[in-house]
Amino acid sequence: MKRHSAVLLLLLVGTVSVLGEVLYAQVGSQVVIPCPGAVGSPRTLEWHYNNTKILTQDRSGGIMKGQGTLISSRARLIGSSLRIDGVRTGEGGDYQCVFNNKKTEQKLDLFTVSAQPPSPILQLSQLVLRCQAEVGILPRVTWQWPSKDRIETTTDGTLTISDVGPSHIGTWTCLIGDKVMGSTYINILGFQPQPQHILSVKEGVSVPLPCLLISPFPSHSSSLTFMTGGWQGPCHQPLLTLQTHASQLKWNSSNSSQSLLSFPTEALTNNLTIILKKVKAQDSGQYSCFLKFQQGVINSTISLEVEVWRGSGTDTKTGSTSVLQMPLWIILCIVVGGVLLLSLLILTGVMWRKKRRLKVTETPIHTDTLTH
Repeated sequence: MKRHSAVLLLLLVGTVSVLGEVLYAQVGSQVVIPCPGAVGSPRTLEWHYNNTKILTQDRSGGIMKGQGTLISSRARLIGSSLRIDGVRTGEGGDYQCVFNNKKTEQKLDLFTVSAQPPSPILQLSQLVLRCQAEVGILPRVTWQWPSKDRIETTTDGTLTISDVGPSHIGTWTCLIGDKVMGSTYINILGFQPQPQHILSVKEGVSVPLPCLLISPFPSHSSSLTFMTGGWQGPCHQPLLTLQTHASQLKWNSSNSSQSLLSFPTEALTNNLTIILKKVKAQDSGQYSCFLKFQQGVINSTISLEVEVWRGSGTDTKTGSTSVLQMPLWIILCIVVGGVLLLSLLILTGVMWRKKRRLKVTETPIHTDTLTH
């Protein structure tokens, strides 16, 4: 049959399109295959797959399904077009439409869209997206980001992304030529950036340690296998641990001091923030919130600095006054006063020595002493 250079349009349901006389459909989608030779009112209509009957429609509109293929159970007519629900692997090939004894053919090529590892993916992991034909090679493939920017890929339809993050969350679309073909949704599990890397607080206050996930904690059906998690204090000292119960993530209160910590008791989704009560100087250090899976570890760290000096300028440990806590004008006064005092002492010393020298010169010399 003569091939046309024009692009034939196919009714799209889900993720299906036509390029030339070849139909492309993503495995698992719903595809509608037109019958190009259907002109006028049908007297008889038959659909075949690789010359095996799928279904037949007689003059009265009655439908009889074939028995030679599993496609028949998922096939129905939309006018003269054939609709297949959830097209499966291995169901690509030649489809024949016989309309009033006139036979036309359509070729269906199936392709798959996949992500490795499967979603959700741990933050900073490597992601490989594939858009590949079940048989043969697809024409020029383009990957469209969730932000709608396009990235050209190699002829095998593979796109590799290193160090995935929040900007990679969303629907990635595989295009063949300029036609939307198939897609896959990518979800990233990681922590939101800390609003402050260093928390500086006064001694004695209660401090929230923020820890927020980019997306909710995955359910038991996730491809990720949870092992442990929680908060660690300075020197990696365990502070509070997480546990899963009936696929829900909760804080383990049995191994923590509730007099030092405040945390929710209900199931957690994406907020793992806890509160340190009445912090002291020795609580200063680095704190880390983490989740550990068989597939890897994600974490978020924040530094806590508890100020040793109170607002009055008194050292909480020694009770002495810190010069650094004094107002600037007092420090200037002390410096200026010291300089003036030193100048006065020097001036007094100079005048005293000058006066003594004058007394020596005024002492009379006795002549009788010289005569003898």
